[in-house]
Amino acid sequence: MGAPKTKMKRATLICGFVLLMSVLVAARERSPDWHTVTGTVVDEQEQPVTGAWVSALVGNGRVPRGQSDSKGQFSLWIQRPGTYTVYAEHLEKGYPAADLAFYGKLWQENLAQVAIDETSTPAPVKIKLGPKAGRLVLTILDGSTNKPIEGGSVYLCRAGEPRSFWSISSAWPKGHYEILTPEVPFTIKFQTSHGTWVDRKAFDESGAQIETIQLDLGARREMTIRLN
Repeated sequence: MGAPKTKMKRATLICGFVLLMSVLVAARERSPDWHTVTGTVVDEQEQPVTGAWVSALVGNGRVPRGQSDSKGQFSLWIQRPGTYTVYAEHLEKGYPAADLAFYGKLWQENLAQVAIDETSTPAPVKIKLGPKAGRLVLTILDGSTNKPIEGGSVYLCRAGEPRSFWSISSAWPKGHYEILTPEVPFTIKFQTSHGTWVDRKAFDESGAQIETIQLDLGARREMTIRLN
């Protein structure tokens, strides 16, 4: 007797959820407060890019991201008027986030400005990706145990440009971590946490301490790094 009631409850919940989503979508479409930014993401050869993540920034705020479809087309819903910086990234294909100062002017040229007001619909935006960044593929090991380190924090900075940095904490599955790199030399520092964050010195396969790294655009380099 319990199974039919359980199925009925599930069906009721699913129907209720679908109805709620339909109401929300319809309300958004009718609301005069929402604005749509549309456009296309293309590569260096003007070919559409599928699966690029598109973001819009205003001040310190960010609207939910959208993703380009098989034709490179995207849509973003924006509620508040203002001038937004719109950009795209596709890490798997080698295109970094152009808004990060770490990547510099070469990619910042791909930033688009879109003005949103109450009376008009913005024209479609074309975002051109490129060039492809270098790709640094790291295997990160503990220097004392030679075992993979599963996560930590990476601090990257363009050499001689202390304001052009990027810091991120993430998992390193089996010690594996990939970084898209700019065309100039950069420094790389690591921290790991065992209750508190600790700075770790990085050494390459030859035992030399790593100070700066540089990759050509579009190049790929694999490195094993040991942290002491």
